[in-house]
Amino acid sequence: MSVTSLGLGFAFGLGLILLVLGIWPGPTSVAASRLRWSRPEIRLPPPSRTALMAGAGLMVLAITGWPVLALSAAAATWWFTNGDIKAHAAAIERTDAIAAWAEMLSDAAGTARGIEGVLRSTASTAPLPIRREVVAFSDRLSYTPLEQALPQLADDLDDPNGDLIAAAFGLAATSGARDLRSVLDDVAHAARDEARMRRRVEVSRERPRSEMRQVIVAIVVVIGLLCLGPSRGYLTPYSSLGGQLVMSVAAAFWIGGLASMARLTRVRPLRRILTRSDAPA
Repeated sequence: MSVTSLGLGFAFGLGLILLVLGIWPGPTSVAASRLRWSRPEIRLPPPSRTALMAGAGLMVLAITGWPVLALSAAAATWWFTNGDIKAHAAAIERTDAIAAWAEMLSDAAGTARGIEGVLRSTASTAPLPIRREVVAFSDRLSYTPLEQALPQLADDLDDPNGDLIAAAFGLAATSGARDLRSVLDDVAHAARDEARMRRRVEVSRERPRSEMRQVIVAIVVVIGLLCLGPSRGYLTPYSSLGGQLVMSVAAAFWIGGLASMARLTRVRPLRRILTRSDAPA
């Protein structure tokens, strides 16, 4: 048994292990999965996604022995497991939840409970995507003045519409709640329109995503049949250094196209209105 065979066998086994680890669901953190709108940051792929990429690349390397195709398989796996779509859906649900909470606050603002009473009364029935943050804010009001608790609420909601709600209650606490209901109604209306617009954008982007997935699947099937079928000798020239260079040029075009498409479908987040330095005090 040659050293090459041993290496390919080891790579195949390691690829299977990494592929299973990538598919197997692991513990997730709600705080880590939440979109951070306030500042740009470098986000590394999660361990499961990295394991899938490494597993696919090592399996292709073990089967074909072509490092360029292995890197291309890892890049295609990265595109297939792109979590931006789920993140966008979660962000839309969060915006809808903030709109619903603003409507609840507007309905409760007409009672004689006072500002803090209005906020407390909606904590237990707040929409699920933001209930944890609202309940924590309600508990914080037991030992923290409203003016000091509002900035933390805005940071927890981490959304421009949440900033508007915090600012509205901050102004109502200092200047009176005369126009609070109309402001909350306007915030709810704006949040609903934003969520509706973003849903329409996501629907329009799903068709090119689906077409690209079909193209990639077709290419993978054709290459797999050629590599594993009786026509393997047809691909023998790609095993040389020159063949790998030619394949790298074609792979660069495909990887560049996938990266460009992923960038085009990425939503540019809206800038938050309040930060720690200018939150209502």
